[in-house]
Amino acid sequence: GMIHEETDSIQKCFDVYLDNQITVSDELRLYMMDEEQSQHYGLYSEEEQKEFLFHVFKQVATGGALNQYEDTAKPYLEVTKGIFKDFISVKRSNNQLRATTTVFAIDPHQDVIKGIFPNPGTPS
Repeated sequence: GMIHEETDSIQKCFDVYLDNQITVSDELRLYMMDEEQSQHYGLYSEEEQKEFLFHVFKQVATGGALNQYEDTAKPYLEVTKGIFKDFISVKRSNNQLRATTTVFAIDPHQDVIKGIFPNPGTPS
């Protein structure tokens, strides 16, 4: 798989240059950033990929162009767990755990966001 079970090492791959000028050198980030190029295509269903936990992990593991990446998954998992626990509230009701937090995805391409982050050339 993408992560070696015994050593927790993330499987390396030949460098892949993505359109956003980010170079990907491991299977985990390749899957997260361009699933179709990954040999692990289809590993997670569309429903699983919509989960908040998946999005948090993806942001932590992929970072950005200047991110310093880890060779093992443990640091990513620990940070993801901490962020998830900070964001999600859970209550027990009738011996069942129930998330009480509502999570929203904000699409920066929606018209609603334009007023918050105007283009540099437009007057404020």
